[in-house]
Amino acid sequence: MPSHIDSSLETLIAHGATPTGIVDALRKPGGSPFFRCALQVTPYDYGLRHAKDAGISSESDYNEAMAKACRENGVQVVAITDHFRYDASVSLAECLREN
Repeated sequence: MPSHIDSSLETLIAHGATPTGIVDALRKPGGSPFFRCALQVTPYDYGLRHAKDAGISSESDYNEAMAKACRENGVQVVAITDHFRYDASVSLAECLREN
């Protein structure tokens, strides 16, 4: 029995009167996975260049705060956005991967 099936449906599957199509459908995989995403996260340097004060005084503190916020909110996918600047995003990406 697949682990995604609610225990209350096990009796339905085992019942002889349940149509085969219903039983087959219930035995299929549970469907597409869903991910909580943060799709526009900017690196520390972006805030410095654009006068966006995050109230954090160092890049490492900013990165740790972002990683903590992602963990606490169940964020599984992060898109770091800083147009045309790869280097400014590397330390944030590494911190997020480690956490």
